[in-house]
Parts: sequence; structure tokens; C-alpha cells
Amino acid sequence: MLSVTEYDIRQVTAAYLKYAPDRMGGGGRKKKPVAADNGYYFLLDIQFFKVIMCFCFSNDTVSKRQDCYSKVGYPMFQGKYNLKNNNVSVPPQHKSVVTTGVNSSVVAKPMGTKKVKTLNVTAVYRVNKILLASYMRSGSTFSSDLIYQNRGVFLIFEPFWHICRWQTKPIHYTWDAICRNSEEEIRNLNKISDVLHDMFMCNLFHLPAEILKSLWFFQQGTGYAILNKCYQFYKNRQDNVSAAFDSATKGKCIRNLEAMCKNSSTILIKTIRLSFDQLLKIVTKIPELKVVHLVRDPRAILHSREEAKQIDYRHIRNESHGLCFKMANNINIGNHLMKEKVFFLKYECLAANPVIIAKTLYSFLNLRYTRKIDSWLITHTQGDVSSFDRKFIAHVANSRLVSLKWIYTVPKDVLKLIDKECRNVYKSLRLSDSQTILQKYTYINKFNMTKVYDNMCNE
Repeated sequence: MLSVTEYDIRQVTAAYLKYAPDRMGGGGRKKKPVAADNGYYFLLDIQFFKVIMCFCFSNDTVSKRQDCYSKVGYPMFQGKYNLKNNNVSVPPQHKSVVTTGVNSSVVAKPMGTKKVKTLNVTAVYRVNKILLASYMRSGSTFSSDLIYQNRGVFLIFEPFWHICRWQTKPIHYTWDAICRNSEEEIRNLNKISDVLHDMFMCNLFHLPAEILKSLWFFQQGTGYAILNKCYQFYKNRQDNVSAAFDSATKGKCIRNLEAMCKNSSTILIKTIRLSFDQLLKIVTKIPELKVVHLVRDPRAILHSREEAKQIDYRHIRNESHGLCFKMANNINIGNHLMKEKVFFLKYECLAANPVIIAKTLYSFLNLRYTRKIDSWLITHTQGDVSSFDRKFIAHVANSRLVSLKWIYTVPKDVLKLIDKECRNVYKSLRLSDSQTILQKYTYINKFNMTKVYDNMCNE
């Protein structure tokens, strides 16, 4: 008899039941069983899987396969089932199906009946894995919320946020983090890879404590309300809340979040704390990863940071240098070395043409674009600009006015310093310098968004 491992059985089980192998035992995305002709269903047991293994992993003749069938104790398969090559059709809501090995199928009914049902035992359905990488105050919350509108998306919001806020030196040194005020960056490649892998596999319980902090802090993340409701439920039943109780209870609640994650068809991680020189190495370890690189006019980013009291214009030279150095490097790597993996999303173009850009983004990510998303976009891009002033919220605002606000509020001497430090970014994004823009446009009511960023959006 052929040697059949637990891994082999997991792969075939996943292909048959149509959920990812890593979702086994965790509540995966199971589909309703498909009835064969005359109302009969497949009956799955361990011997049946061994039969499938005989077929998949025996490269010899059919007679040897049938001999294998008899050895595993399934004589009913000897000479009575038609073995053909066939592909399983892709589920309409999930287009990402990967086939590995030989495209082989096991037929569900004996020969001689009206119709033959086949199963591709090596088709492995994979969850959609998306990383949104951007910069502080670049519109990343709005962009992640746009993707989150798709049904079945599990959002993990800023998982590396707490690392630079942890004051103990051992944590800081372990993560090798650059903790500047505006361009925080995590540099430990091994730790980043491990954390991203665990998050995309929904192994949330095993994440480091400093990573789990973000799940409890950011309300944008999936399951935030459920986590806190779960914790409060246990806390209300406890007279004295000790550190041990706190840790154990949060662990129980994280398990609930894991179950939600494993029932999701798309895992989306949004972060502003990774650079593309790190991502370039990570994508080789997560080959099916899709990256959305969100960029924005650096003048608008710096203006937004100043309004949020995150920077001071007195230090604008250093701030603009740090931002534009990182942006230029990321753009170069993303557009050349990772081109097939990266969607280059420009905030100004999304603000000017939200529906067109959103549909293009959804197509790249293999997500279904619906009328609900159209409605959400209209609501969140044609509102009152005055509401666009709160931290960490995807606001209802007039997106065109928001993206142009810097032009008539940032002092001219500040713009000159930004222009000097950001020339390379302007060139990559096809942006005009501040003096050119100010000469052409004077008052906000004369602005035409498509003209201000015409070169940027019409490549």
C-alpha cells in the first residue's frame, strides 16, 4: 500500500470540501455538499481518502492503482469507477484557485449511469491575502475601509502600531524598530515575516503581545466590538480582575476572533510601518500576497500631519526628507522589482475618480464590486470637508477639496523646503512643483481636480 500522510489527506479534504488546507479544524469556508444524480451524496471516510491517494500519488498503470485500491480495503472501486482528468470549476465568488501536481479526478458514480461526476482532488483553494502599505496621513484608513466594504474581508488594522509605544528596551531591541515621530519603521525581517504569516493564516492566538495590542485598540479592525464585549462578559462575572485573569480572558476572546478570521475569504492587513525593501524579501515567503501601495502628494501628507499636531513646520526640512526618502525608495522597488505584485494606488486619483479607480483596484484584488460599494463611495467622497479632522477615521468628506487643501493653507516658504526635499517623488508621481501650481491656481473655487493632478492620473 502507498504511504499516505496526514498532510496528503488534509490537502485532498480541502480540495473536496472547497476550503483552504490551513482552515482545517478552524471553521473554514465550507460549501454545501453537492448532490450526485438520483439524490446520492458522497460519503467521506478515511478509506475513501486513501483511495484518492492511490490515484494521485501512483504514477504507474491503472492496474497498479486498482491493486492499491484492493489493498486499502475498498474492493468496490476495482474496475467499477471511471478515472478521468477534469478540473473543478472556480466558485463564482472566489476566483483564486491554484492547482498543484497532476490534475486528476475521482468519479463519483459507477460507469453505465447517465452522468459522471468528477472531482479535482489536487485543486487547492487559497484565501485572498492583501497588504495595504502606505504612510501616516496618506488616506490609508479610507483606502482600507474601501476594500473592507467587500463581503468576507477580515481587516487587521496597524498590527505594528504598539511596538514604538512600548517603552521597555528589550522589546525595542528585539524588533529593531526605527521609532521616529512620523516615519516609524519595523526592520526585523524574521519577526515581520513570522507575524505576517501568522496573521494571514489566522493564527492570532500565537501573535506577540505587542502585536495583539492593536487588535484591542483600533475600532476599524474586524471583531473589535466582539473582542471587547467578550472581555467585558468574563470581567462582569469576576470579582477580582488579576493580571493572570486579564491575560487568560483575552486569550479566550482572541480565539473567538480566530474563528471569524478563518471564516473569511480575504485577509487584509493595513500598515504604515513597513518599507518595501523588507516587503521585497517577504513576498518570496508569501508568494500569493497582493500589495496595494498607496501614495499621496507629500505636501498634502505633511500638511495633514501638521493639522493633526503630529509634526511642526519648524522641522519641516527633516520631516519632508524622511517622508520623501522612504516614498522614493518604495516607489522604485514597487514599480520595478515587485511590479506584478503591486497595485499603485494614488490617493488624488481615487479622490478625483473614485468609482473608476475603485473598480480597477477591486479587479486587481479579485474582489467583487457591487452597488453597495458605489453607494459607500458616493457617501464618503461627496460630504462636508469640515468633518475631515478626526484621527484614525475614514471620514465623510468632499475628497477633491480634501486633497487640494494644502495648496491654500501651507506657507510658501514651507512649500519651497518641501519641494527641495521631494524632487524625486515629484518626478516619479509626475507632480508639478508648488510654484507652478500656485501660479496657475489662486482660489479654491477655481480649482479643477482633474487638471491639478492631470499628469499624475493620466499615465
